[in-house]
Amino acid sequence: MRSSSLDKDQLHPMVVILHGGPFSASPKHMFLTLRNYLMLQGYCLLIVNYRGSVGYGLKSMDALLGKIGDVDVEDCGNLTLKALEDYKHIIDPKRVGVYGGSHGGFLTGWLTGHPSFKHLWAAAILWNPVLNMSYMVS
Repeated sequence: MRSSSLDKDQLHPMVVILHGGPFSASPKHMFLTLRNYLMLQGYCLLIVNYRGSVGYGLKSMDALLGKIGDVDVEDCGNLTLKALEDYKHIIDPKRVGVYGGSHGGFLTGWLTGHPSFKHLWAAAILWNPVLNMSYMVS
């Protein structure tokens, strides 16, 4: 998603936003403060509903079971690569960040260290990430 007021003659940074859950979804509406703020600052946004997100049926949710940290990470990384390819006339590939909370924070951590995707990110924000379940339980 891109603000219509962006200068069309320059490349813009992009933030990939990952929702928590994992069995949740990013809201469809754009009237969220962070998203509006980023767009008004000139950022393009990629808001990902990876496999396991609600709203795509039971088969999509079940696709994540036993594969957390695998198919959800692949979805987020591959969608970022697709956005960079499809919108190379808009997005600056040197200024891509990833942001996620809870399970989205877990995914952000995975993406920043994943051999296939770690080169994508200029910045990352892990907000209350789920990184060490044994520690969290104790």
